[in-house]
Amino acid sequence: MKRTIASILTLCMLVTTLLSPAAFAAEMPLAQDRTSNGELSGSCGSNVTWAVEDDHVLRITGSGPMKDYTSNSLGIFGDIPGIGETVAVPQIRKVVIGEGVTHIGAYAFQGLEGPPTSSETDGNMVESISIPGTVTSIGESALPYSHLREVTVTANNPVYYAEDGVLFSKTDGETELVYYPPQRTAASYQIPDGVTTISAQMETRCRYLESLTLPASMENIKSGALRQWANLDRISVIEGNQHFRSVDGVLFSRDQRVLVCYPSEKSGTHYTIPAGVAELAEGAFFGADQLESVDLPEGVE
Repeated sequence: MKRTIASILTLCMLVTTLLSPAAFAAEMPLAQDRTSNGELSGSCGSNVTWAVEDDHVLRITGSGPMKDYTSNSLGIFGDIPGIGETVAVPQIRKVVIGEGVTHIGAYAFQGLEGPPTSSETDGNMVESISIPGTVTSIGESALPYSHLREVTVTANNPVYYAEDGVLFSKTDGETELVYYPPQRTAASYQIPDGVTTISAQMETRCRYLESLTLPASMENIKSGALRQWANLDRISVIEGNQHFRSVDGVLFSRDQRVLVCYPSEKSGTHYTIPAGVAELAEGAFFGADQLESVDLPEGVE
């Protein structure tokens, strides 16, 4: 009887081992998800493919647009069976988009946003992305936003360019700051003169930036554009700007009737909005958790 029970227990342990997630992970991803060189690969557009190379480079190649994805997906990795469950998301350090690709898909790299698992060399920490001359549009939240340090753009791109790792676009006479890498380590940044707009794509989690200076050319800050600049404690405006002004590090419209942005890390637990202010921009006090009270003047909407 004891021998029979022992045999049953041994059989159960064997079955459990064979059906465990680790066993499935060892067998997956499936063979059809790999190139002839053994690289993990897949499709991310009608004529666009991706492949993970041995040196932790994700390379996008082909012609035409990448597919757009949704915010609750794993982007280009979403079609791999078991991804994120029995199959680990590939470790990527660099994304290279090849000539011929014309559009970077919305949320395409969503699956690369996981935090490091145990050390700085684990997990996904995409530090750079290279954009070719053929890309003329970038979808919503398309760029990795957790660990990116720099963006580079091929010199012949007619729409996008990069300066010091920061991404800009230039279309129809408007020069726009599109994306500021969240892991760029500078404590201060002066937006170059000539830039007219800050994009809503700027909802990136900038961990190091404490001081932002707007040029005289700045005309438009799109809704939510400064919302995730988590460590910002002051905003300055170059003299001569006709659209904005800074008062004690807080950003207002030039006529001071609109409070545009109260820096989320500005010191102090109390703030009195100046007389004459009639409107608070959407998200004007977003992230200012240290504030315990705000005095509003009469007539503020």
